[in-house]
Amino acid sequence: MPGSPVRSPFLEVVVGILTDPAGRVLVNQRPAGKSRAGAWEFPGGKCEPGEVPRDALVRELREELGIEVRTAGRCIVLTHAYPGSERPVRLDCWRITYWSNTPAGLDGQALRWCEPGELGDLALLEADRPLVTALWLPPLLVYEADPVRLAQRLAARAARPAPGRVGWIGSSEVAGPAADRSGLHDVIGVVDGSAGDDRRVVRFDGLGVAGAAVATLAAAQAAARSGAGFLLLTSPAASPELQEVIGELGLPYYVNCHQDARRPPLPRELVLPRPLPTGQLWWPVGA
Repeated sequence: MPGSPVRSPFLEVVVGILTDPAGRVLVNQRPAGKSRAGAWEFPGGKCEPGEVPRDALVRELREELGIEVRTAGRCIVLTHAYPGSERPVRLDCWRITYWSNTPAGLDGQALRWCEPGELGDLALLEADRPLVTALWLPPLLVYEADPVRLAQRLAARAARPAPGRVGWIGSSEVAGPAADRSGLHDVIGVVDGSAGDDRRVVRFDGLGVAGAAVATLAAAQAAARSGAGFLLLTSPAASPELQEVIGELGLPYYVNCHQDARRPPLPRELVLPRPLPTGQLWWPVGA
């Protein structure tokens, strides 16, 4: 019919990340009678045809929780394909920084405020699990190949901790035993991956999930198939098209801004959802 909206190949869903002053994150449990009842998820719901994502977010959280969203910014867009589902789910995730009213389970769902470290122990919906990793990861990751400089940076962080902003990447041997870095949860160890490809396994202390540093789409796809929890796109020359395809793998990912440290962050208030990076990566070519 002329003028009818084009049907999206995805099931479009908006998700709200609400964080209280103590740093806890709100999740709710799917009530009886719904598909996947009993599983936990971040609050949100389906977009209506033609509905702007932010409008859908405001509507859904009003209907589900009784709150009025005042300030929100898009933080990541991820996709997930459930076995047997007609269309993959595309989660358009927004961080809610200010709202009015007290959240309540208006659909009969149980609510729970969780410490970020507790989220991994919940029976979360499969589509929501990558968001836990995305919430934990810092917005900037920096690779430091020089052992002396890395040791100096780690010592400076121990003296003036600023958790959650920058993650330093270095070899596990240089970084030292985890016992020597208590509280420095933004330090990463880099371990060589399979010989013959461009992947390297990347582990955050305390995260409990491994990522992969990749330079090509093929390596990113292989890493996703092997169970990587996040991706670091090390090529600074990667095209926006390549970045978007890698984003559609459904994992948190970083783009390399090493050749232009002044590159502005990607706009968060986009009307049309698309995969967005978790943050920026400072990864020198050849590192």
